[in-house]
Amino acid sequence: AVSQKIPYGTSYSVSVNSMNGYNSPATQTFIASQQTRTVFMIYEEVMRGVFIQDITGKLWKESTWNASVNANGIAVLTDDCEFVIALDESSMLGVDGSGTSNNMTLETHYTPSEAIRNFSGLSNTNVMVSVYGNDTKEAAGYCTNFTFPNGNNGYLGSAGEWQAVCDNIDTINSCILKINGKSMNKIRNYWTSTRGINTTTSSSSSTKRHSFFVVVNFKVSGNFIVLNYGYARPFTTL
Repeated sequence: AVSQKIPYGTSYSVSVNSMNGYNSPATQTFIASQQTRTVFMIYEEVMRGVFIQDITGKLWKESTWNASVNANGIAVLTDDCEFVIALDESSMLGVDGSGTSNNMTLETHYTPSEAIRNFSGLSNTNVMVSVYGNDTKEAAGYCTNFTFPNGNNGYLGSAGEWQAVCDNIDTINSCILKINGKSMNKIRNYWTSTRGINTTTSSSSSTKRHSFFVVVNFKVSGNFIVLNYGYARPFTTL
């Protein structure tokens, strides 16, 4: 309990900080007109699953969505990760600038079994931008330059985060359509920010081409070189 003395006749409000995994209680406003007052602020635990997130951060089940509220994106909460997916995407993007780079030392490489346990999309993206730049024509640059309705910047989701999307794609698309967003298409390839272990060397010995895991038919795969094009759907933190 928190105790606070307030002068008689003063208007005051009681609010609490946000907590991941919970809906915050609404702010309560009073006028100090009695000797004591007890105010309860109760967080509502959010179950794991897929929800519509509004711009205040509140999570809604699809069946309870209030159409008069402004949506921010689709929230996915699992035991392993929590993130929000944008309602839009961009096509014909590469993933690492021109598809070539001599600086391969900053990025971590993953095997397929390791990739689907990589939930570090935000940190992956930050490294990619530091290595390849922030070109909006490329997947990582497009996502980091994308601004969600609540003001958050985006990032390129990791293979593990995309695995959570794959596991829940029908529910996610249903929620997206509920709020008039652009659903994800199963025939499209989506970039992830998780780097594969394979590299190839071009005719120039100083140039290396990288592979990143991509989502194909809503399965995570590591067999695609970055010179192929794909789609990018921004993610952000919950």
